[in-house]
Amino acid sequence: AAAVAEGIESLGLERLRTLSHLFTGDFLDGLELDRSPHFNSWLTAQRRRFRSCHVAILEHLIGLLPAESDEAGAYIDKWLELAPFDSRAHLALLEN
Repeated sequence: AAAVAEGIESLGLERLRTLSHLFTGDFLDGLELDRSPHFNSWLTAQRRRFRSCHVAILEHLIGLLPAESDEAGAYIDKWLELAPFDSRAHLALLEN
């Protein structure tokens, strides 16, 4: 999240790759508290925030990679997995 606050545009290719690999699943995956709707609402918001950070990193990373590279294709697949209705991800898929 700190990298997003600093500005993804200022990060190099290797740093973006490293950040992308740090996202290994949903935030606090598997944690749900019964009878705690406020916590569950907070958790859902945090998961969305981290997912959008991951998508932003992937989008910028794909923009820096050579077109039609296998690496870009793998990142596009991950982007589509995270945001299946994001038209930008589908456009990137068609362009690669």
